[in-house]
Amino acid sequence: MKNGECKIGINISKVNLCFKIIVSVFPYLLINYFYGSFFQSISNMPVVSSVVLIFTGVAIVLFESEYDSDVKIDNLFEVRWIHVLVILFLNIFSLICGEISILGIMMIVGIIFHISRNIAVEFGFYSILFIYIFNIIFYFSNLYNDQFSLLIVGFLISFITAVFSIRFFMNYIREKDFKLIGIVKVLFGLYFLILIFLKLI
Repeated sequence: MKNGECKIGINISKVNLCFKIIVSVFPYLLINYFYGSFFQSISNMPVVSSVVLIFTGVAIVLFESEYDSDVKIDNLFEVRWIHVLVILFLNIFSLICGEISILGIMMIVGIIFHISRNIAVEFGFYSILFIYIFNIIFYFSNLYNDQFSLLIVGFLISFITAVFSIRFFMNYIREKDFKLIGIVKVLFGLYFLILIFLKLI
């Protein structure tokens, strides 16, 4: 019998991992489903979005230099519950600021807890997959028959695009680091602040 697999053929490690992925995003999805319009009114404030972009970019650049020197987690099954709770907190926080993506959150968590880049991005990919499934289930009841085909087409296009984007991203981080991404975030944040100062947005 393999490690982590019970007599009835259920791999406990995989079930535990799936549960962690669900817990990391499900409460966030429920809050967004019921109170999304309220948080959207806050996150649409340009100043908030710009400051968050700059803050996350600076954090990524500052902590990235210590990333490779002390990687402690290089296996998806080693992601712990403390990591899951931090991911969940940042997901809920992203409702307010609106400028932190799932992969952005995984970059930050990976840097803080010394999770390898590949594992951080892979966990983020499975989280995005669960979000797609959740959205189809929850919004299915609100669709008319003539809208269903449009939903399926939209889902497939966005999912395929996400898969290729994440694959490209994973190939990139195998050879590079997160510093360039952090710098881009800072530059975009400063750019938006300048536009706000000039009253162009």
